[in-house]
Amino acid sequence: MMDDEQVKRKRKANWSQDQLLLLAQFVLERRVVIKGRFGAGVTSKKKREAWEEIRVNINASFPAVCRSTDDCEKRWYALQSQCRFEIADHKRAVAATGGGPAPKPLSPVASVVYAVLGSDISITGLEGAADPAVDLLNEIEGYPFLCQLFLFQLHLLSQLFLFQLHLLSQLFLSLLFLFQLSLLALLSLLLLVPVLYWRRN
Repeated sequence: MMDDEQVKRKRKANWSQDQLLLLAQFVLERRVVIKGRFGAGVTSKKKREAWEEIRVNINASFPAVCRSTDDCEKRWYALQSQCRFEIADHKRAVAATGGGPAPKPLSPVASVVYAVLGSDISITGLEGAADPAVDLLNEIEGYPFLCQLFLFQLHLLSQLFLFQLHLLSQLFLSLLFLFQLSLLALLSLLLLVPVLYWRRN
């Protein structure tokens, strides 16, 4: 059996939908450990063991392509990012139905991802927007691990940038509101001065 280093150096085929579905199902079975916060019941060792179990099961189910634990973990986080948009669109459609026709159901893979993420996904966000970092990650999925890791980090940085941009926009709106209040107070004062002057005379 090849070790992780040999698996990384060998270019592998892209993940099929069946493989992605099985990956998501294996993660769902170990959701408490993989998504759980570190504590007495959830340790880094248990998380590594969970991903090792997933790797073994994936390779046993699809022996033609040997995946490493890094392959499985990285592909899961990329899959989360892909499915978030589909799930968010679905939740918006369900909320907006109002007795109309039923929205398009989630794909089998997205349904399992939704079961894992649950309430972590909001209906707000970029509607129908593509995720270029994830698209690139899919394009070079079989390339060296460091290259894939770089693009995944790029994706995280882009998400952080969007979050910071959102915070800045909220801060700008707050400052604008304070400016309007100050302007209103100044106008009120300017209107009050002539009235006080007239009453004194």
